[in-house]
Amino acid sequence: MKFESYRNELIHETTAIQRFLDDTRGEFFVISAPRGFGKTLLLLAKCAEVRERTGTIFPGAGGQFIDKPSDQFPNWSLDRVEALKDDADYWRTLWRIAIQAACVKHHAKASGTPLQPQEIGCDKLLDDALCNPNVFMSTCEFFVFLMNQKPREQMRITQNTGALSAYFNAINRPINLFIDNVEEYFQPLLQDYAAEAAPEDRNSFGSRFYSIGSNRLWAMAQCTLVSAALELNDASRHVKVFCTIRHEAFLEIGKFDNRLQKIHGSTLQIIYKYQDYKRIFEKNIELMPAAELVEPKASDPIARFVGSKNCQLKHRVMRSPQPTFDFILRHTVYRPRDLMLIGQAIANIRPEQRTAMELHNAIAGATDTVVQALLNEMRPFFPIPDIEALARLIPKNALTAQEIEDINSDYLAVKKIEPRPGLLDHAPMAVLFRIGLLGVIKRGLRQLLPHQHFRKPFQVRFEEGTEIAPTEEFFLIHPCLDQFILDRSGSRYDRNFEVRNMIGDDLPWAEPLKSFFVIKGDVCKFSEIMDSDNYPLLIGRLEHWAQTIATHIHFYELSGGDSLLLVDRNPFRLIDMAMQFISSANEFVDKGISIRFGGSAGPILFHTASRRRENDTYVIDIPMGLPLRYAARIEPLAEPDTILIDDSFRTRMLEIANGDHQGSDYVLAPVPAEAVGLEADSAGRALVRKGPSDPAHVTHLWEVSLKPQASTPRSDRGEAD
Repeated sequence: MKFESYRNELIHETTAIQRFLDDTRGEFFVISAPRGFGKTLLLLAKCAEVRERTGTIFPGAGGQFIDKPSDQFPNWSLDRVEALKDDADYWRTLWRIAIQAACVKHHAKASGTPLQPQEIGCDKLLDDALCNPNVFMSTCEFFVFLMNQKPREQMRITQNTGALSAYFNAINRPINLFIDNVEEYFQPLLQDYAAEAAPEDRNSFGSRFYSIGSNRLWAMAQCTLVSAALELNDASRHVKVFCTIRHEAFLEIGKFDNRLQKIHGSTLQIIYKYQDYKRIFEKNIELMPAAELVEPKASDPIARFVGSKNCQLKHRVMRSPQPTFDFILRHTVYRPRDLMLIGQAIANIRPEQRTAMELHNAIAGATDTVVQALLNEMRPFFPIPDIEALARLIPKNALTAQEIEDINSDYLAVKKIEPRPGLLDHAPMAVLFRIGLLGVIKRGLRQLLPHQHFRKPFQVRFEEGTEIAPTEEFFLIHPCLDQFILDRSGSRYDRNFEVRNMIGDDLPWAEPLKSFFVIKGDVCKFSEIMDSDNYPLLIGRLEHWAQTIATHIHFYELSGGDSLLLVDRNPFRLIDMAMQFISSANEFVDKGISIRFGGSAGPILFHTASRRRENDTYVIDIPMGLPLRYAARIEPLAEPDTILIDDSFRTRMLEIANGDHQGSDYVLAPVPAEAVGLEADSAGRALVRKGPSDPAHVTHLWEVSLKPQASTPRSDRGEAD
């Protein structure tokens, strides 16, 4: 395939990629990207461009245009790895010898003057390799040859290269080398965090895919190739070495070479944005035969692929529509390879069967592979948790900081691991954040609303500690994990699903409705007190009690002289405060007064409003939500000096108590509907309403009291919980 055809059909060009492919002066010679970003595809494109322009490609191993190490990494001892893991100069020398030897041998052969024994004056092993016309022609073949030598022979070769550099500098024919897949050759060097539990297996080569455990050496081997290529590209105007390097290794290059700025200036770092991902996906649709498309003549590539009826897909829980490509991208970890995987899963469905349901199923199935692939690729760099066990502990897709801590603690308990602060192995949710599966909320300088942010593969960093960067209140589970978690945690995950915001990278974030507990209280027979001399004193006392008792809760309000409103996320704190109000009221002057309370729970939104008094303007928070109405309807039904709550308050309180909490200090006695003068439905639930036209709040009612001093129940109330 000609370069232009290859370029137009297979490559999506960002501005940086276009500059790389159009470069004829050799400014760019390194491609850096995470796995799954198409490094090899771009190197092939550059190879095609250089070959078409100059005709001077130096074939790699096996006569291929791209040179790759074809052997497996030798069975080195840990002592040998330990001895070489900090010696960047040694590895740079190995690469320099391999490149120079391959170029000198190729140049001699192309010139019709093959090298003669001892002509260069190097070590005999290297001399034999240079002079033998049947072996070791490419850079990677020479490098593997050096790697397979015993330590003593390898050291002798590096110290006795004779006139190899002089012969390299004398090359007067253009030579272009393209080196790829070095990271895969050095894969056995990577650490296997999964092997921590079985250290006896870690040293047995071949028993695990990652067998030696030196990430530093894995990165150094790639970084020193870049260093050697830079050095030799500068040394000879006729030789040009192009190579690829994994993003995770490129992050470390400053540790092995002080020419960091120059290397960065010569490197294409593959970074894609939304429009790039979309164009990549559309280009692949354009390459599909018409027989595999739903509507081959449609102008929109997505309509051609899935049909015009399916150009939008509805969210599984929220039921809100989203453009199909956006839906697909949201379920990837932003690698082009993920898009291809999901696209292939959809393409495997016969065109006439590509319904919305089938598309959902295909995407859900492919995302499981996306997740597992990411976890496997990140395992050498992070202590990837047991994702099966962790998924069962995640209750919802929008989590608070406290819930993150609780999940970490529960995970350690399930795995029977003794917690150690500051250790990333003991903070599984921090690991998910590091690799892009846990998102945060960020507020941009010019954004009206904060936006969601998930780390992309090219944004992965190796940081110390277990902290997650300061953000807004919520942490977000990546959509590609939704089905995975749902399959393992059951319907709880769906019940608690964030329904106000669609989760996905760079989507806006509106503050969700938060669940609160609400208790509404009133002074009994307040109209009688208003006519007495105690009225002014009571008003002052109520204000004093509110300020001293209702501390450390989210919201409280005293209104109308006798009406109390308490709102908080902690139900036990509210109940304790209500009981303190009752106790204080009972001790009021010479004869006590009574207060009754009604409670409910659910989503509450706080609206900020302005108020004006005389010439002063001030701001107040106004709570809004159905729990306020329900609590106000239930409060008049309560006996004096009691707290009456509905099912939502009780259920959420028991979920928090979980059988081992201060919630066990309370008695929850059921109150039949007829005991408070209400109608009941067929299930015995009370129909709580203000009047006949008011919509009924259908719920069981429960009276709350302390175990040691339980209130005397009505004779017609049921058995307590």
